[in-house]
Amino acid sequence: FLVKTGTLSLAWCLSTARTIMQYHPESKLGEEEGYFGSLDKKQESALNELKEKTKDIESTITKYLCTPGETIECLMLRFLRARAFHVGNAEELLRADMAWREENDVINIKNRDSSDILGCDESLITEQVPQWQQGYDKQGRPVIWKEFGHCLTYKMLEVTDVEKIGLYHVKTMEQYVSCLSTSTEKTGYNIEQLVFIIDAKDWYLGLATPSAYSFLKTLTIVDNLHYPERLGKMVVINSPWGLSIAWKVIRTWLDSKTQNKIEIVGGPSAYQPVLSALMDPDQYPIEYGGTAVSMKPV
Repeated sequence: FLVKTGTLSLAWCLSTARTIMQYHPESKLGEEEGYFGSLDKKQESALNELKEKTKDIESTITKYLCTPGETIECLMLRFLRARAFHVGNAEELLRADMAWREENDVINIKNRDSSDILGCDESLITEQVPQWQQGYDKQGRPVIWKEFGHCLTYKMLEVTDVEKIGLYHVKTMEQYVSCLSTSTEKTGYNIEQLVFIIDAKDWYLGLATPSAYSFLKTLTIVDNLHYPERLGKMVVINSPWGLSIAWKVIRTWLDSKTQNKIEIVGGPSAYQPVLSALMDPDQYPIEYGGTAVSMKPV
């Protein structure tokens, strides 16, 4: 499957077409600015410049490609979009990410024991923030489920620290990114983004403590610096009224593009139409209005 050319120059497309996979037919990425299919000449030039500037770390970049869908060009476009196609800033972000990945042996982190990373039993963390991957949306994107409604951050920080939680988050993100490869292989299309469903049921404003904000900000920083443009959609469901107050703080950590990918809705009557538009019923749990048995860890 080859990407359509759109505004991309024919000569450039022919030089890379043998490795560029098409986006899912339900996806609009090929029509969005900054993606293959809609690159203008300035963006094409920025991509070529970034490739030239980072030739010295090309072998390192190749190690971290989410194959088979992601090519070096796809990866670099993620970093360019994250920095509004400013080549210097994108290069700085990319070099820092590659150095961080090498320093932390991220390529092997999926195989590390979670309890060893955390310095405590993993269950002490997952009982506060249950999370799991289940199903794929209509664009083939893996769906990640998280429950934050009962998260007592201080209990987690009694047994570990924010830095270790951040590294544990890296492990889970690497596992979720590997699901992109699975979906790409299954569908034959380049699937490069994740969907997150955040269940905020029973959350109350008293949980918005300084330690909770620190915890969330740590995860946000990791995602911004090391998983740029991986978020396709986030839906916060069962949102209570007080969450709007916390959101005013959290949104300041995000750029406007990321903010626009986040939808906050209320209970079943509000979120079920959103989920049904996003996924087929057999792709999400019965308790959320689907037909699948929940894969939530017990």
